[in-house]
Amino acid sequence: MKRDLSAGRQALRDALLELEGKALQGRDRTDAIAKANKHRKNTELPPLRPTTVGGWFENGTPAKDFEDLWALVEILLEWSRQLPRTATDPAKAKAARKNNRELWRTRWQQAKDSRPANTPTAGRSPVITGYLAAVRKTARTHPYPDTWGDMRLPHLTDVYVRQQATPQTTADPGYTAPAHSAARPAQHADEIFRTTSRVTVLLAPAGSGKSTLLRTHRAASARRWLDSKADATAPVLINASTLITADPLPAALAKAATDELTSFGLLDELPPDLFRHLPRAKTPWLVMVDGLDEIPDTDTRRAVVQTIAQTAAAEPALYRFVVATRPLPTRELHALGPQVPRFELQPFSPHDLRTYAINWFRDLDDPARHAQAFIAELERSHLDVLAHTPLMAFLLCRLYRTNPRRPLPQGRTGVYQACVELLYEQNTHKNIKTTHDEAIRRLKDRHQIPRDNLAAEQAARLVREQLPELIDYLAHARINGNTAPAVEILTSHLHVIRPQRLKEHLWSAFIGDLLRPTGLLIERGDDFDFLHQTFLEYHAARHATHSAQGRAQLLDQLFPPGRQIRIPAPEPSYLGFLLDALFSSPDTIAAQTISRIEALTHQGGKRACDFLTEQVALRTGLPTKPTARQLTHFAQSETLESFLRVKAAVALARVDGYRDAGAHRLMTFAEDTAFDGDSRLYAVTCLTSVDGYRDAGAHLLARLACDTTLASRNRVYAAEILVEADEDRDRVAQVLARLIDDTTLDGRASAARLLALVDGYRDAGAHRLIDLADNTTLDGDSRVLAAVDLARVDGYRDAGAHRLIDLADNTTLDGDSRALAAQFLALVDGYRDAGAHRLIDLADNTTLDGHGRVQAAAYLVGLHGYRDAGAHRLIDLADNTTLDGDFRVGAAAVLAGVASMMAWVDVTVRAAQVLARLADDPALDGDCRVQAAELLAEYPSIGAEADGEGPDDP
Repeated sequence: MKRDLSAGRQALRDALLELEGKALQGRDRTDAIAKANKHRKNTELPPLRPTTVGGWFENGTPAKDFEDLWALVEILLEWSRQLPRTATDPAKAKAARKNNRELWRTRWQQAKDSRPANTPTAGRSPVITGYLAAVRKTARTHPYPDTWGDMRLPHLTDVYVRQQATPQTTADPGYTAPAHSAARPAQHADEIFRTTSRVTVLLAPAGSGKSTLLRTHRAASARRWLDSKADATAPVLINASTLITADPLPAALAKAATDELTSFGLLDELPPDLFRHLPRAKTPWLVMVDGLDEIPDTDTRRAVVQTIAQTAAAEPALYRFVVATRPLPTRELHALGPQVPRFELQPFSPHDLRTYAINWFRDLDDPARHAQAFIAELERSHLDVLAHTPLMAFLLCRLYRTNPRRPLPQGRTGVYQACVELLYEQNTHKNIKTTHDEAIRRLKDRHQIPRDNLAAEQAARLVREQLPELIDYLAHARINGNTAPAVEILTSHLHVIRPQRLKEHLWSAFIGDLLRPTGLLIERGDDFDFLHQTFLEYHAARHATHSAQGRAQLLDQLFPPGRQIRIPAPEPSYLGFLLDALFSSPDTIAAQTISRIEALTHQGGKRACDFLTEQVALRTGLPTKPTARQLTHFAQSETLESFLRVKAAVALARVDGYRDAGAHRLMTFAEDTAFDGDSRLYAVTCLTSVDGYRDAGAHLLARLACDTTLASRNRVYAAEILVEADEDRDRVAQVLARLIDDTTLDGRASAARLLALVDGYRDAGAHRLIDLADNTTLDGDSRVLAAVDLARVDGYRDAGAHRLIDLADNTTLDGDSRALAAQFLALVDGYRDAGAHRLIDLADNTTLDGHGRVQAAAYLVGLHGYRDAGAHRLIDLADNTTLDGDFRVGAAAVLAGVASMMAWVDVTVRAAQVLARLADDPALDGDCRVQAAELLAEYPSIGAEADGEGPDDP
């Protein structure tokens, strides 16, 4: 009796058969073998035998050598047009070849290593256990643990405060999908690691806690994994810059983890093969990519995003990605697809900041008193808003704890300057001078000739004297796009002159020895990085303004004289450091800078308003009275849109001495019915964060939530903010109850879910959601959203899922609502297959209208594991002549859009073929044919496939 195939061999066999089916159109397998052998003959490799190849396709028998398998697979990939032409796009072709090669190597290795079911799983392997044991030890370290010098630095686990993350509204990949944009409240940021999507994006400004969140989750999940918790993820952390290299992802992950974890007890170098396998059955690696925004080149960032998208879309699904970055232009994240969930990490709330401070001061006498004094000092120094950013809270707590009696510095640049000085003060235990002296001695003693010995010593001492300025130069080079290693950048600098007789590798090693103990840089692998992107910006600004000539050139670069002044180009955070440096100039540059900023802001307009409000938020040292005067003008200007006027009022409240003036304008805007609802809500939300106006903001929120003249989404959002802002739980519950009972409100389910989040009202909110989901007088979408929210309430997942099942199967509802219910069912933990099977049934249901069927297939194609099922149905619907032309083109549009976004080459080819058929179909009306042709033109890769510009035929 024939033995069943192991899972690995079955996966290899199925993948080969699927690839062959796509590639061998008018050819047969022997043609592919012949072409592969022709290439092998040129490289003097033995030919592939048909019987051996037959074993690959029939039994998944792995080739003895991967190169044998790849020789044939590469031909089939070219024939199926899954490898772009090198001549057309060399970079894209190289990336596609590398990614495909790595994918097939993984399949081959899994088939080779496949074992019977009773073999210990990878999840319990000694290598994974050793890796995660080392990861677990990182739990107590900050992202920059070895730089502060003071051994009393509290452990991260002792001070960490969980942040919130808010889901961002993203475009729906579905065809003309109805907008279901109910407000979603913030949730614990840990939830971003539990999404079902293969890629999740975490957005936040610099210093907002992204890196800390990733590292905290990594350590916590490693602990849960080692404790055999079933829900633990298998985390691995990598910096985005590492993905620029030519290394395949498994090799990059292995190197990054090994380099970091050796100091945490990792005994052996991690092999790349570790990351070519699932860590355990049905559990992919969670790859956390940090610092995407720190890659200075736009094209390089896009290439990294493309690599992530292609790797995430590959089968088998070995990886899930969480990508952390500052906000980037939308087009840069385009390749990830519109369906990728995006979350915005929220700053500390006032309660969070106080808790964080108490944790920091726990070893001082009366931590609560110190926390209160610290917060009062923040308000005195006007750093209270900045302190809600976790990195700034870290730096400020560090400064306060060093000397609670010393006033905190003024402004953001003052904080960074004080921290750099503190690094030098607190690193005395490292005895940096002695370390540097020893490095100089070792360098000069390499030379026995007195003249060479003296030359080496003089050059070395000169470098040490200039080290602070050299570090500033390094930062300036990096921020302007120089990605070379730090030592290489400095050794090529004019002021770092290597004596002729001194060997280059010794000189480079000496430069590294000087950088290593300073505390200003951290060593990662074979290179040095700054503690944080904002420290790089601070040092780069110092270099840009270190001389009178440099300051004058910078001023003219930022604000060119003799013509209409434009908004400066640098990113706002870096621009803030540059302006602070110009304001503190000892010459006339400071006055000129103020004059040119006033000329710029007097021009008015959106960009000038944005410039001024951004710099006020960063606590840049703008002159007080002119800034307040111009912000007042912006707030009063009826030529500006209401949202910008609110931003100006918020900034005004942050200017020293103008808090009340700004707050009163915010209250006026919140009650101004001439303002749109979004701007009114923005005004009152900002009011709650102004010191002394929290209660006033809460009262206004309650009024707006009950204001029937506002749009439903505004009222629900007001209630959401009220839940966070008002400490009177019963009062909040009463407001939410009014919203739930308001039959005119579109968003009653969201109000009920908010009620379930209020302390002591979970069951009350859940029961309201049950009533709404079961209410047959409501429209289908409203009932679906109620069931979705019910499934998200702790303890009510199954109750919500069962109602989604009933709604998806309810033939009295329209197809769109049923498809929506099935889609959300598939997103409930444990119900993915149940939802997917219903989507399949709906897409195939000829009793539904075309829109509902297209919608079901659109949701299906974006569901992991059901891509091909959805794609096949979209193709069938596009070719279905019984449907209206609009629906057929809509099906093709979804297929084309998703294929292009996710870089699914095979689906892209099929989408091109479908669109071409529709554009040429004389049975369709002219508008539909034009729309199909326009879609072909909209996606260049699809249009190229339709024009036959694929790989050369054999």
